[in-house]
Amino acid sequence: MHKDIERQKQMAVEMILDSESLTADLEDAAARRLIKWSIDHAERLAAETSGDDLDRAVSRLRRVIKRVNNLVADRAALSDDEFAAEVKDLVALAERIGVKSQDQTDTQNILVDKTQSDDATLVERITALLTPPENEVAL
Repeated sequence: MHKDIERQKQMAVEMILDSESLTADLEDAAARRLIKWSIDHAERLAAETSGDDLDRAVSRLRRVIKRVNNLVADRAALSDDEFAAEVKDLVALAERIGVKSQDQTDTQNILVDKTQSDDATLVERITALLTPPENEVAL
């Protein structure tokens, strides 16, 4: 059973790593941070899901990754209200795949980071919003 879970984790991670376009619009440091976050969540999904359900779950995770990529890359063209709405939609999308988010009050801090941070810092803030505290289980 343990080998099956490890094999599923490997497959889920490969589904993320094989898609360079997921982070194509990000600087290298930002892309690395987003990929690390993505791998952690892909492995969690693999441990909780199997078969076709895993394919669907990782596919939805890939949509979240692409949305983070697009949000960070396009942030200068978005008004504060549009950016905040995109972050809210991103959180909702992530929660639909079992990524329990932090408290929404962090959204305001991300809005401040929108123009004052580099890509890597903004990716870190967004993925932190999409990562529950360590003592909470994301389900």
